[in-house]
Amino acid sequence: MHTYYAIRLALKLSPHLSRPNGRRLCTVLGYLFYLVNASARESITDNMRHVLGDDCPPRRLRRVVRRIFVNIVLDYYDMVLLSALSWEDASTLIEPHGLEQFRAARRQGRGVIAVFFHTSGYNLAGQIAMMGDWKGYIVAEPLHPPRIAGMVNRLRTAQGVELIPADRSGMRRIVRALRANEIVGLAGDRDVNGTGIDVELFGSCATLPAGVAALALRTGAVISPVHQQRRKDGGVRVWIGDPVECEDTGDFDEDVKRITQEIAWRYECALARRPSEWVMVQPAWRGCGRTQSREPLPSRKREIQRR
Repeated sequence: MHTYYAIRLALKLSPHLSRPNGRRLCTVLGYLFYLVNASARESITDNMRHVLGDDCPPRRLRRVVRRIFVNIVLDYYDMVLLSALSWEDASTLIEPHGLEQFRAARRQGRGVIAVFFHTSGYNLAGQIAMMGDWKGYIVAEPLHPPRIAGMVNRLRTAQGVELIPADRSGMRRIVRALRANEIVGLAGDRDVNGTGIDVELFGSCATLPAGVAALALRTGAVISPVHQQRRKDGGVRVWIGDPVECEDTGDFDEDVKRITQEIAWRYECALARRPSEWVMVQPAWRGCGRTQSREPLPSRKREIQRR
């Protein structure tokens, strides 16, 4: 319910606030939610222990977790802005890099899965397809209660992006969109349904959703990693990376694991550089211990950074 009332407050106040003052209010609310939401604070703190390492000073860990709460509130503020601004004004908040990657992927005619992690600014980055005048879809997680879901969905689609529910009927719509060579945004970090697979992330066993890899293998769609970074003025820089290799070897389960692992490694460096921007509330690690990398982690990071 905290989320519902925060959005209602933002909707009422946003017409009367400048954007800088809106961001200042988000900072205050973020610190407040950090204090009152113990369960989210615990989950985020556990995630950050894996990202920052066991030797991270407690003071820095708390500072990063507090900043994540602020960034979560900023993401909801982004939704309010999307509903209140014209596309001309909203587009000034989005700084795209690598749109040619989408163009190249669409020339193959197989559809594009824009996989993303929930880093700060993902609601703005979800409009990236509109920057190229393409039809864009976002696969939406189920939200509860319904009045929150209805409000959030209306705000996120204000600029023309369509939402597809993450359920059985939504799966058919995703396949149709990909076969029509459209762009579908799909989260790669939240195992909402509890059916994900274990991969290595930051040297430990993490559980990520298998849906991105499975869809690519079944439809032949191109996987394009998308990463966003919050600008100081509240906008976002959005990078579209090189496609993820999706070779079909005939062993479906192993191919899904291999592709999902590659996605995890693609995002590891970005999360390490700006950990406070990973607005991930769901626990990503199951505590299944350290894993042995297939190759030394530093060299893998250098390879990912070159892509």
